[in-house]
Amino acid sequence: MVDTMPVKVLLVDDNIIYLRTVSALLSNKPEIEIVGCAVSGEEALELVELVNPDLILLDLKMPGMDGLEVTRRIKADSKAIRIAIVTASCDGAYRRAAEEAGADDYICKDRLTSELRRLLEELMS
Repeated sequence: MVDTMPVKVLLVDDNIIYLRTVSALLSNKPEIEIVGCAVSGEEALELVELVNPDLILLDLKMPGMDGLEVTRRIKADSKAIRIAIVTASCDGAYRRAAEEAGADDYICKDRLTSELRRLLEELMS
């Protein structure tokens, strides 16, 4: 059996309780390494440079720089980082805006657990 490196994940959400909950959930998975948590778009951009994540789970609506702008800026520098917008705003207009910004995935927060398995499989294959 070949050991694979864990997927390096950066979590970005302005809700600190949500960040803690998702971080605790994911920290029990050996295939995931949480490399950072950010509470703003600006902080996310700084951390991307420092931790070089494979996957960013990024909130859509945040004060200051929102998830769409963060996505645009990251994708302008690196197409290799996979960005999944994770949001409670699950309507089609937001989904289209996320796609136009360059997001690789759009996940409703209530489906994160089930969708995360698919994301990890895609990243590890």
